[in-house]
Amino acid sequence: MEQNYIKLVIVGESGVGKTQILNSYCFGLAPQAAADFTIGCDYVLKRVLLNGKFLKLQIWDVSGAERESPLMKIYLKGALGIIFVFDATNEMSRQQLVKWQNIVYQYVDEYNGRHIPFLIVQNKMDLIQQYDEQNSQQFLQQFCQTFGFFDGVQCSAYDNQGLKNVFETIVDEIIRRDLVELQLKKNESKISKLQIEDKGLKLKQKSRCS
Repeated sequence: MEQNYIKLVIVGESGVGKTQILNSYCFGLAPQAAADFTIGCDYVLKRVLLNGKFLKLQIWDVSGAERESPLMKIYLKGALGIIFVFDATNEMSRQQLVKWQNIVYQYVDEYNGRHIPFLIVQNKMDLIQQYDEQNSQQFLQQFCQTFGFFDGVQCSAYDNQGLKNVFETIVDEIIRRDLVELQLKKNESKISKLQIEDKGLKLKQKSRCS
């Protein structure tokens, strides 16, 4: 029996390669030299085999221009994991992740007191011409520990390097935290509450008419 959709949301500054990551991972599309920026938000569905089980991912790609938008609450509703992307050649895009994190914290759900995982993705590693300490995996892990991200991975949407690892890393963490089951129980509890309230309202209306 398959599980419900696992909703993932990809955020970050414009131009860091969020849409290219999505297109390369989900459709195997080669990145365009000058890809258009995402307007608003878009999402795709992808069925994957992970650890012997089929899972259905619902992956949302949020435009960098949407960071201060009131629609962020809608984009993030029901998410079980957030992927924060920055450009390996643009230090400012890394620094902006903390602002994204503060926005996301306002809207994401908790499940039985458990936070959903925040993963950092350092994209465009194919453009790094020489070794730099700030482009090392060790520096990325230190950044994650400092600002409370559970992990950080490096990838290149251009040559498909590390993309599978991006999604396997965050889905593994979602499963490890039992978030799929906790979300299902939370939703069932909301439905039961609504049914009880609806039944009570109908009984009240009937008593007034009798």
